Amino acid sequence: MKKIILALLSTFIINYSQADEISNIKNVYNLYTKNDTNSLQNLTKDPDNSKLANYFLALNMLNKSNPAQAIAFIDTYKNSFLSNDLKHKLLTFFFNTQNWLWYANVYNQLLNSSVSQNEVCGYDLANYALNNNKKMQTNISDVIRNKIPTWCVSLIATKAANKQTTKEEEDQFVINLFKNNQITQFSEIANNLGIKTGFLNSQLSSKSTQTSYQKIYRINSIAIKDPSLALNELNASDLDKDLKKLLYNYLGYVFATKQMFNEAKDSIQKGNDKYISDTEYEWRARTYLALSDWNNVIDSINKMPKSLQNLNSWIYWKSFALNKLGRKSDALDVLNKMPKSFDYYSLLGQSALRSPLQLDKPIIANNFNNIALFDEANTGFNLYIVGKQNNSTLLTSLGTQLIYRAINNSNDEDIAAISDKAYSLNINTIAIYGGSRVKKLDPSRGYPVLFNDAYKKYSSNYQIEQTIPLAITRQESRFNPNALAFDGGVGLMQLMPNTALYISKKLNSSNCYKSYECNIQFGTWFLSHLLQKFNGNLIYASAGYNAGPGRAHKWQTAFNHLDNTVQIELIPFKITHDYVQHIMSNRLIYDSIINKSSLDMNEYLNKISNSDTGYIADDDNTDGDSTSPHKLSIENGF
Repeated sequence: MKKIILALLSTFIINYSQADEISNIKNVYNLYTKNDTNSLQNLTKDPDNSKLANYFLALNMLNKSNPAQAIAFIDTYKNSFLSNDLKHKLLTFFFNTQNWLWYANVYNQLLNSSVSQNEVCGYDLANYALNNNKKMQTNISDVIRNKIPTWCVSLIATKAANKQTTKEEEDQFVINLFKNNQITQFSEIANNLGIKTGFLNSQLSSKSTQTSYQKIYRINSIAIKDPSLALNELNASDLDKDLKKLLYNYLGYVFATKQMFNEAKDSIQKGNDKYISDTEYEWRARTYLALSDWNNVIDSINKMPKSLQNLNSWIYWKSFALNKLGRKSDALDVLNKMPKSFDYYSLLGQSALRSPLQLDKPIIANNFNNIALFDEANTGFNLYIVGKQNNSTLLTSLGTQLIYRAINNSNDEDIAAISDKAYSLNINTIAIYGGSRVKKLDPSRGYPVLFNDAYKKYSSNYQIEQTIPLAITRQESRFNPNALAFDGGVGLMQLMPNTALYISKKLNSSNCYKSYECNIQFGTWFLSHLLQKFNGNLIYASAGYNAGPGRAHKWQTAFNHLDNTVQIELIPFKITHDYVQHIMSNRLIYDSIINKSSLDMNEYLNKISNSDTGYIADDDNTDGDSTSPHKLSIENGF
């Protein structure tokens, strides 16, 4: 009896403390939004409010270009989460004001795990400006391969202006700015490089191009719409051979994303192996996958940076190619390096090893109030709650980051407790994140079955498996019924307004998609409609849900002679490529949970017909993607 009383008393104290903390957060945040510096200053003397009041006072003063309070905060609270958050904000402030001494000082206090490449470049620029004789942390040759972070543009331009880069690095630097449409950044640093910027006009004709950079810019501009025309112009140009090779690398990537794989191969072979972007490396390997050129698939993967080679995706495809060449023992050795997880490629790998994953028993969670990082997680939840109540992105973001930090530094039983706490507060996104971070193969929290009655009802009504809309919803909204996406997607199944209007007309229904049950009904009907359109092929039905049925049909027509796994790999929009893989994994895991089926990804994909046998043109396809639930933002404009 005494233990029960003590437990109840402990719970009462914790709940009272939580209510007290929420009240304090509301009070401090209210003063911050009112810009009431004096009251915030007074609250810093209150032990219950000191840390949070100091943080918002520091933020308030930093917004007024006064960093002193933020510097004092990070000195007082050292490596706390809020201190680390202020350090990043201070770096931005000191970079923009070019206060290099303080930039270097704050940078040296950051945790290595939280430093971005942008901030590393800022540090090198600070040391350069201060004439500090320190070894550069930025690898320029590596940074100029991919889209270049803003502060890195400034660093490289400064080094180039002082003749501390090679001509080859400078050329690739400028080409990459053009490729990634970083024209504003190019214009800002062109004078440092002795380049006139007035010539950068998208209407520039081939006859009016004079400098090498004009020609490069024009060829890049043409390639986006017509890589064949760009190739002809590149072949006929008088650019030096090294510049041409850099552009052939790029055109190989563009051809591949337009399913012109033979042309892609020709361009790749005219290129070189220098300064290739991660994206170009991956599309080299995919080009050879499309052409079933297994030796070149392996060669392309072996030439990738280790950071790419070690990804599950390229471990799997290297094994796949080795197996196709009859090198089964080597293929198995490669696959055995892949960690076991619910990742799409890991599921494929385990299937290829003929050892599909077995689900672990659900983790028994610790008591949330007793977890090791209770204070951190609890404060995170309180910040999140107040943030939602006040429509504050700042507070919800701080709360989310704090909870994620607790999750990432906890054991499975504590993570399960944090996940359960999030579910109890209907913060399903955080709950699923926690459930997905446990080391055990327990999907019970990472793959929840929520709103089950509605999914059962409408799946039955529209004659599709319940696991399909569940798989879509987990990817679309993490089961957040109030989710609003930047592109306009609404609710659990992230329906676009135009899509919802189309569905309401088809169902002769009111356009009720903002209510959670109607959202499930509309989304499930649309999935059923797409599955009929693609003859039951979930690969292209899910691609159509994400990118529009017209686009999905074009890809199906281009790829239908290939293995299903290769077809998925060749989807040219990265957003949709990743999306379809997630849907396949989600569906397989939900089938295992609900229907007790095997987690055998190869067996599952092999059941999907890889032929274009029944696409149905309809009034939802007037412009190829008119009723896609999403508006896609595709890199490089493709």
